[in-house]
Amino acid sequence: MRRTLDEIERAGGRAIYRAVDVRDRVAVAAAIASARAESGPVRAWIHGAGVIEDRTIEEKRPESFERVVRTKFDGAETIAQLLPPDEVRGIVLFSSSTARYGRKGQVDYAVANEALNRLARREALLRPNCRVVAIGWGPWDGGMVTPSLAKLFATEGVGLVGLEAGSAACLRELAAPPGAPAWVTVLGSSPREIVPPRAERDRTASPLVVPPAGRAPSTPELEAVDGAARPERRGADAPRPLETALRLDLDPEQMPVLRDHVIDGRAVLPFALMLEWAAEAALHRHPGLQLAALEEWRVLKGAVLPVAGTLPLDVRIAPGETDGDRLRVAVELVGTHEGNAVLHARGTALLAPWSSPPPEPSVRIDLDPDPRSPRDAYDHDLFHGPSLRTVRQLLGCGEQGIAALCDPAPPPGDWLNAPRRGRWVIDPLLIDAGFQLLILWSTRIVGAPCLPCYAERIERYGGAEITGPVTIQARISDRGDHGARADIEVLGADGDLILRTIGAECVIDSSLARAFRARRLGSRR
Repeated sequence: MRRTLDEIERAGGRAIYRAVDVRDRVAVAAAIASARAESGPVRAWIHGAGVIEDRTIEEKRPESFERVVRTKFDGAETIAQLLPPDEVRGIVLFSSSTARYGRKGQVDYAVANEALNRLARREALLRPNCRVVAIGWGPWDGGMVTPSLAKLFATEGVGLVGLEAGSAACLRELAAPPGAPAWVTVLGSSPREIVPPRAERDRTASPLVVPPAGRAPSTPELEAVDGAARPERRGADAPRPLETALRLDLDPEQMPVLRDHVIDGRAVLPFALMLEWAAEAALHRHPGLQLAALEEWRVLKGAVLPVAGTLPLDVRIAPGETDGDRLRVAVELVGTHEGNAVLHARGTALLAPWSSPPPEPSVRIDLDPDPRSPRDAYDHDLFHGPSLRTVRQLLGCGEQGIAALCDPAPPPGDWLNAPRRGRWVIDPLLIDAGFQLLILWSTRIVGAPCLPCYAERIERYGGAEITGPVTIQARISDRGDHGARADIEVLGADGDLILRTIGAECVIDSSLARAFRARRLGSRR
């Protein structure tokens, strides 16, 4: 440390060293005030504080957990509050690849570093003229990595970040313009050796070449993964393999909602739940991002459960592709029927670092009064059971479309015995409600019911949980004897747009009326 300080002085810089506990806000504030008094405004900040106290979860004590998390995060939060946005031009937070991949015994360290990643994203929003990045380092060839740890990493196939290469990588990220990805994961040297068995699945990997001083490398020295994911260098036309992100067994006993979505005596997976699970899978593999939209979603074959037993379903995703500051993730839902894979649906999840403000909703369309009550609609035109009966009041129906007052979905635990999330991503009941309204529209206007088959784009605005009744308007943009296309908007009590489905398509088929009447499991007509 003394040698480093001396080198700074010899290079013409001025080093001020203060030893403080980063968890002590008063001490940190005093150190920053002292540095400002001696050297002027703070223009860059590199945060490298951290401790490790590795233990398995059952051995981890709360005070140890708090020590690890607070050392990493609280100091960063304090300094961020003390440095005004207009003063600092660059911020680098030293995070860890553990936040992205996890590591045995490091539950607290993973939490601490992921919190630091989120802090970087927040500060990047609050400081538009400042370069902010959290670098998720792999193990360095020095520092906390002792010779015994280095041997352990070698047996695991994890390369070490070289001191010169890592320093150059840090400076390169600091020099990137404001608005560049808010986090980068640097895994280590020799990429072919360091990628874990499941590989870099939740980011598209591209080499970040950091040459040692005095020579150009013939192979990448580091493997870096941007928070926004750069395209792979295998060529735009190269196939992008899909990997299972969620594995489900569709079973009415474990998923009671399926008992309320029965057509011709067989439980059928709702299109809306396909979309919800696609969004969950994409977000699961890309933590820190948010769902901006679901695009080009097509049902290729309905997921119909067998009379007895379950239907295995895999939600598969491909490595993401960048689109500006967004990430496109191809998703497929693949079931198994008699030992064969069946592609049920496919589309794309569009992820973003933050939510976009909602656009203005469309002008309300003029509709004739609809004489049907919700009870009449569900008893005669629709097949949906109690948990899916969302329509509270039909507001009108005509050639141009249909509108209704509807209720949002209950918590996931009301529909599924073992939900993977405590809150829905898109509220599948409101998505389904739009398609229910199209059935009511086609039954009255065309004289035959319909089922959804495609959605060009589904947008979800705002992250707050949807409460209370909402207004849903489906505007018909095209129609024929065997199909229709509509744009569906979901408006909150304040009139703001919550959900929008652009280009929702349905197949109109008079034979569906018979299948809809067999709405109990095992009953067929």
